[in-house]
Amino acid sequence: MEEVVIAGMSGKLPESEN
Repeated sequence: MEEVVIAGMSGKLPESEN
């Protein structure tokens, strides 16, 4: 879950998290 929050703040694409 932490990665998802970091991704949102970092501005990375959600596809990478999924």
